[in-house]
Amino acid sequence: MADKRLRELEREAELAPDDVQAQAALLRERMRCGELPARLLELAAYCSAPGALGAVGYGERVRPGWPDIITAPAVKFTDWTKGLERWGPRAEARAAVAASRVALPVWQDRHGADWERSPDHEYPRRAIEAAERWLEHPSLPHHMEWNAVHAGPGTPAQPMFVVRPWDARTGQLGLRIEASAYLAGEQLVREAISTALIAWALGGSRG
Repeated sequence: MADKRLRELEREAELAPDDVQAQAALLRERMRCGELPARLLELAAYCSAPGALGAVGYGERVRPGWPDIITAPAVKFTDWTKGLERWGPRAEARAAVAASRVALPVWQDRHGADWERSPDHEYPRRAIEAAERWLEHPSLPHHMEWNAVHAGPGTPAQPMFVVRPWDARTGQLGLRIEASAYLAGEQLVREAISTALIAWALGGSRG
């Protein structure tokens, strides 16, 4: 019966992608069935996904300890990104990599001519792609590949916005996000982070 109800709500949400109530009802049912962890629903709400905000009670009430989900859109950028820490290093890493992806073309426009003369001018792009592959498939081979990118020629001049494999361990993920925002602007970086984390959270990931 629960599975049937879930399928019905999925059909309703698919037919009305802009209906916040339909999206919220589906997300609540996914959480009730154990398909969507509450912490990830709350992450999507923190990133201002309309359906997730509706599901956690936006405009009515939220769980105790989560009042900032409602006010998150008004929180200044640095405080908002720091708030992502509560969802752990995997969420933070996704945020930092998403930020670096939007900062890359800006950095290339500003420094491309100088960087092209370096022995490894493809380093930033390769590093970001390696990080994205590891986030998609967090296996040892992908992590080793990501590490290998940072051991190549030219890496002493690593741009500040590029995420390193050890950044979560050394507490540098926030610094990478700040560097990306300096290049691409806070609004664009915040939108990129939100898009990436909403897709990850509502995809039902438990990683």
